[in-house]
Amino acid sequence: MINMIVDCHDCMSDGRSEKPRLLIATDWFLPRIDGISRFLAAVLPVISQDYAITILAPDFGPEPPLPEGCSLIRFPVSKVLKFRGCAATKTDAAVVHQQVRQADAVWVQGTGPIGRSAARESVRQDKRLFATLHAKEWEIVARVLFRQEALVNGAGSMLRPVVLRTYDKASMVMVPHESMVTLVRKAGFLGPALEVVPLGIDTARFIPSADRAMAKRAVGLPDDKVVIGYVGRLTPEKNLALLERAYRRLLATSVAGRVQLLLVGSGSSAVTARLSRIPRCKVAGPVPDVVAYLQAIDIFVHPSFSESTSLSLLEAMSCGAAPVCTDVSVTSRSVVPGVNGHHIDPHDNAGLAKILAGLVLDPVCLSALQRRARATALVQGSWDASVPALRAALARGMNL
Repeated sequence: MINMIVDCHDCMSDGRSEKPRLLIATDWFLPRIDGISRFLAAVLPVISQDYAITILAPDFGPEPPLPEGCSLIRFPVSKVLKFRGCAATKTDAAVVHQQVRQADAVWVQGTGPIGRSAARESVRQDKRLFATLHAKEWEIVARVLFRQEALVNGAGSMLRPVVLRTYDKASMVMVPHESMVTLVRKAGFLGPALEVVPLGIDTARFIPSADRAMAKRAVGLPDDKVVIGYVGRLTPEKNLALLERAYRRLLATSVAGRVQLLLVGSGSSAVTARLSRIPRCKVAGPVPDVVAYLQAIDIFVHPSFSESTSLSLLEAMSCGAAPVCTDVSVTSRSVVPGVNGHHIDPHDNAGLAKILAGLVLDPVCLSALQRRARATALVQGSWDASVPALRAALARGMNL
């Protein structure tokens, strides 16, 4: 059954019908928390001032709040076709056809069932089509399907041209960083010019706590422990097995009594169940206000195999957590080892354990990294630069 949610304001009286009509097609949306859904939640209040927006998205649960001028059409998610925290969405071709017909332009967020369907329909109807390529989708899907590196690489090579063909159809493709331009071109993208639109966060909302001990108590953690944390999807491609193994190594050392692990997010039931069995570990699940949890974290570990901007890493840095991350995202490249954080090898749990132990044993160094991480987020992660760039790119895509 298709679920349609319309904002509570009269479309005619608020001028919605006079604005250009923008259809956003996404396979990731609230209440599920991930990078794309959080990106959309952040930008919708801004771009809804310029466009009458309809969103096509999966039905992941309770109805999310919508900014004025937005409507949401949700497609059911399969209760049977699930694998490692991912589920298939049952799109309705007639609904997609109608919504594309009514739109002035279509903005695709990825190449899942909804994104592909909307892109194909846009081409058939000769509608303006543009997209945002958030990450190496072919690699993410391959890591969901397989664990062995050889199989991941093989599947990624097969999926890459399939994914890029959808983006080839767009008149404009946005990417979050200049490095993504090179990566996508090397991957075989033959489409139009790539627009660099940097992503950002609300650094006035994601702020350090004035009292970190109190912040820890507020989310049910002991205030005398160094909190090692992660916020994001609990799925295989996030490489949480690396963090688990490193943390278990810590528990076998002299710092065992000084650490606490905090994991925030949802995803694969198998991954969640395994992580829940780790000693001295709190799995908080999805939470309505992630800021309170980020403020309780001393060291933020981001072990992912593949990312684009990694908003969660940027948010953690803005909240004053010292980042320890794989060097795979735009944000991680702003981490200078030993200055404002550390880089790790995605396969080296012993190396991660050594870095974590060193920070636990050196609170002065840890405090310095935390201060510099916040300073980096203020300079490189603010929405102040992102919003004008996004608005300008959308205007070009709409030919305004």
